[in-house]
Amino acid sequence: MISRPQIILFGDSITQLGFGEVYLSNSDIIEGYTNYNQVGWASLLSAAYSRRADVLNRGFSGYNTRHAPLLSSISHTRKEKDNHNDANLLLFSTIFFVANDASPPGMRQHVPLDEYEKNLETIIEYIRDNPIYITQNTGDDLFLPILLITPPPVASKKWETFCIQTGRPVSLRCDQRGKEYSQVVQKISQKYKCPVLDSFTLFGGDTDDESIYQHYLYDGLHLNREGNLILYQALMDLIQKSLPNLAPMIDGEGIYGTTGIPLQEKLWKELC
Repeated sequence: MISRPQIILFGDSITQLGFGEVYLSNSDIIEGYTNYNQVGWASLLSAAYSRRADVLNRGFSGYNTRHAPLLSSISHTRKEKDNHNDANLLLFSTIFFVANDASPPGMRQHVPLDEYEKNLETIIEYIRDNPIYITQNTGDDLFLPILLITPPPVASKKWETFCIQTGRPVSLRCDQRGKEYSQVVQKISQKYKCPVLDSFTLFGGDTDDESIYQHYLYDGLHLNREGNLILYQALMDLIQKSLPNLAPMIDGEGIYGTTGIPLQEKLWKELC
């Protein structure tokens, strides 16, 4: 089997649903929500890195950062970090954990801001400490590339309606609380020199106008087709800007260029 480097996507349901094609229970198939399973940001990322790297989706629906110990069961084992031909070489990882942490106090999934900050630091440090990886050099520092993603805004009225229509327990969500957790992610990104994708602002959360950002959320909480497309494009732009040598190589027919991850093996016309 041909080995390839890997990209790990770690997060909650917005990551788990990132491949787009997901099973809908009968209770979820209701008018207005049929675009739920058409496309996902993770599947688009996988397509962009086709023949370059394997994208591993490690999203866990309903999880929050208190569940960080599960990292030991899904991450790479420690190996010699100078062996760049290893199948388990890690290009980069995304961390997209906060939607559940930011649920209201008193809810089962809620994690207070100060604890969330500590948990997120624990996740970053664990990932950086364990796998082998291609390093990024910024001055005197060598570090594993980790991309942080802030939570998208929450359309609370739309989410409440969705819960009622699908017979789910209503868990009230607040867009303002998501903004506070987004600010923590921004703070952590500076401390650990992690590129950050501010999806809260990307989708218009800073406008405080639910009619704007609900357009990108199929149920008020999770991304719909358009939301996934926008998040994917913003992620690729961030990679190209912050980690250009880890972006898909596009010149030299994608294999003989100067920057980025090349296509694996020779071009077909060189073999026949």
